[in-house]
Amino acid sequence: MSRGDVLDALNMYFAGTLEAKKGKFGVWTDVFYADLGGDKTGVRQINSGRIPLPVDITSDVRLDLEAWIWTVAGTYNVVAEPDYSLDLVGGARLLDLTAKLDYSFGASVLGHPLGGAPVRPTGPKTSGMPWSA
Repeated sequence: MSRGDVLDALNMYFAGTLEAKKGKFGVWTDVFYADLGGDKTGVRQINSGRIPLPVDITSDVRLDLEAWIWTVAGTYNVVAEPDYSLDLVGGARLLDLTAKLDYSFGASVLGHPLGGAPVRPTGPKTSGMPWSA
């Protein structure tokens, strides 16, 4: 993917850092949030060798990705000199990544939809995307 593709898929983004110190002790936190999503619809004609058949396959796919990264740490200043300093840092990081995939497939022969329900995920729907044939 190019940078332009990522920017087109970006629904929301937030990042921030906060640091506080008192004497030799300090606390530091960093948070990152991103919400990306995209969809693709396509129709593919089926061929037998070079001969096109009167059958079309239709697909609708939507992918949503949500990510949280949160870091919190404590700091302790070990060395503080005019030209340099050394801090000891210890903390924890949380990564929460959620992906949701919605899809449906259908087929038609000579422009007429085939009977039966389209192929759908077997589990519960993960978003408000309506299913269609």
